[in-house]
Amino acid sequence: AGTYNKVTIPAVFSGNSALSALLSPTDESGKPRQEMALEKFHEYLRSSKAYLNPSLTIGDVGDKIGVPVHQLSKAINLSLKKNFYQCVNELRIDEAKRMLKDERLSGASIISIGMDAGFNSKSTFNDVFKKIAGSTPSEYRQRDALPERQANNRQNHESG
Repeated sequence: AGTYNKVTIPAVFSGNSALSALLSPTDESGKPRQEMALEKFHEYLRSSKAYLNPSLTIGDVGDKIGVPVHQLSKAINLSLKKNFYQCVNELRIDEAKRMLKDERLSGASIISIGMDAGFNSKSTFNDVFKKIAGSTPSEYRQRDALPERQANNRQNHESG
């Protein structure tokens, strides 16, 4: 029993700073590791628009931001109550909505907009769009994007 007491858990880990860092809930700045991982995740996706890549994986993002996949996945799941692909698909749908509203892209096919937004199939794009936006992309383009165009046209006529 005397030998067991001498080798305590803190003593085993005290010399291993990498392992201590993994076990620590905060980083050097005192911010929770989970919060830091999410900040890096959001900042990277916003600045790089990596979500436009249809083959993007959580491993790709983890490598780019220097956060282990398990830690990033846990941070996303616990903090956002979503998984990685739900987060990425929401960004893709925001991009698709923006493109559907863009008058310069009014002649672009809906499937090309879906592909440009990071989806790799028409059915996935339509399913995810409907789930997140509450309508199909074509319904959105007709119903939600047109009022904005009409308002812009009114402003152009009033100011001109």
